[in-house]
Amino acid sequence: MQYLTVTRDIEGESGIVNLKVSDILFLEWSTRAERVVVHTRVGEYYMTGILKYWTSVLNNSGFTFRVVDRNSAVNVNQIEMLDSNLKIAYFDTHDLS
Repeated sequence: MQYLTVTRDIEGESGIVNLKVSDILFLEWSTRAERVVVHTRVGEYYMTGILKYWTSVLNNSGFTFRVVDRNSAVNVNQIEMLDSNLKIAYFDTHDLS
């Protein structure tokens, strides 16, 4: 099991948290926060660096993250459904009718 060291808040005032890489849904670069925002089912976390770097590191560590636009990379293993017409990845299909 591999972990990333992240924080719960932008400034890191809450200290560090070890987050399982397999729990990550997607990564997003936030210009406002000047951080990479790590999205999971239970919340958002923050880490420094750039999206391209973290995508490369995660892929070279055995995970499958794909850059889907300039500011986002998805964890392919977390996608439950793709809508190719609307170009939307769904991570939870329980709410779909």
